[in-house]
Amino acid sequence: FYVLRAQAVDTETRRPVEPESEFIIKVQDINDNEPRFLDGPYVAKVPEMSPAGSFVIQITATDADDPTYGNSARVVYSILQGQPYFSVDPKTGIIRTALANMDREVKE
Repeated sequence: FYVLRAQAVDTETRRPVEPESEFIIKVQDINDNEPRFLDGPYVAKVPEMSPAGSFVIQITATDADDPTYGNSARVVYSILQGQPYFSVDPKTGIIRTALANMDREVKE
């Protein structure tokens, strides 16, 4: 918490026109903690020719930010590299195959 003291002053005489007021200010948590993966690094194997939607692995992360303020503590999963082969559920962290019949010998 921070304390702000303010007082109304006449601009010409610089004399106070009101008594000093005190304000208590709470600075809300900004996204200052990075998410942490609980069990990483993760290792998973996918059998060749697995159907689309096959379960690969579930990843789990937590965030130490204040969950009562905004969305800074909410963890949302996404894949930045690896698409279109895999998809991740943004809420659960479940990773699945996104293409059917992935074959290591066949490259597009």
